[in-house]
Amino acid sequence: MTNFNLIKNQKNAYSSNGRLQVETEFEELTTAYADYSGAETDTLLVTAGATEKIIIHNIYVSTEVADVDVTIKLGTTTIFKLYTTKTNLVTSPQLHIIGALGEDVNITCGAGTFIAVNYHIN
Repeated sequence: MTNFNLIKNQKNAYSSNGRLQVETEFEELTTAYADYSGAETDTLLVTAGATEKIIIHNIYVSTEVADVDVTIKLGTTTIFKLYTTKTNLVTSPQLHIIGALGEDVNITCGAGTFIAVNYHIN
């Protein structure tokens, strides 16, 4: 897993001498990634504790196969689906999907699939 920061909040103000002052608050994101050589069904990628919520910010998927769709679920809700007969590579736009307490991220995919999910736990 890899960590990096995302701007959470930014405030701009001008001081008495006319200079811009920027106050920025960051939240740390984590990237969970896996390269699956075999087919997977409801395989755990990210775990939340019973009192934690996972917040998804971005998803990247690439696959070599065209016979099994890629599905990513947060709890029981499908939050991402790639129809592999149409395309084999996708990067999601900026997301802000908030799971319920204790919900995990699970993957269903065919062999030869790489998945990366940027998230933080709240």
